[in-house]
Amino acid sequence: MILHWILPFCFTAVATNRNKPDQKPEPIGYITFEEHWASPALYSYFPTVLSPLPPPVLNTTLTNLQEVEPVRLASMKNNSISLQIVSHVASGPEPMHNPNLTALANSQLFSRIKLYPANFKGFCVLPMALPVEAASQLRTCVREYGFVGALIDAHVVRSSGGNYQFYGGREYDAFWQTVQELDVPVYLHPSFPSLDEVFTPGGLYTQEDSVATAGWD
Repeated sequence: MILHWILPFCFTAVATNRNKPDQKPEPIGYITFEEHWASPALYSYFPTVLSPLPPPVLNTTLTNLQEVEPVRLASMKNNSISLQIVSHVASGPEPMHNPNLTALANSQLFSRIKLYPANFKGFCVLPMALPVEAASQLRTCVREYGFVGALIDAHVVRSSGGNYQFYGGREYDAFWQTVQELDVPVYLHPSFPSLDEVFTPGGLYTQEDSVATAGWD
């Protein structure tokens, strides 16, 4: 579905970048994902995720994640990026169970990226522990805010603890029907392991390496 959505951008870029034989080719702008932003609504939940980082790195990272312009726009220009799909940073289990929090965060993201519609599109965060509310917020973000999809953690951590909850149960049918109706991609982002998994002996990487690569390892 992501390819179905993104290929028109690619073909448009190729079609509009044709030069005459005596002209120097113009660079084709990239479209980038994993372009995170820390909204005021979710910011207080985020620093603990990066707490193992050295303070100078942590402070710089937190500052940059709250910024949309002008630093981000300058970086895009310097790296031939024409469009960023901006998404919310990982912020733990709380937003997954709090639709008011995710709705506020999405509204805040929209208020920032709407100033630069040619440069930024949005992926919304959703309260995935509550499938009906998640479907409703996705519809709002796509139809009213012009977001192009959602970026969500690959599973829900239950508020009471215990095993993870994935999105394959019948209770999520309405959510996936809404996704299909809207014809937008849902990016399943790798999530942090449980504490039991963190402290289980073994593995190929040090704690520092695991934190630096988030859920990708």
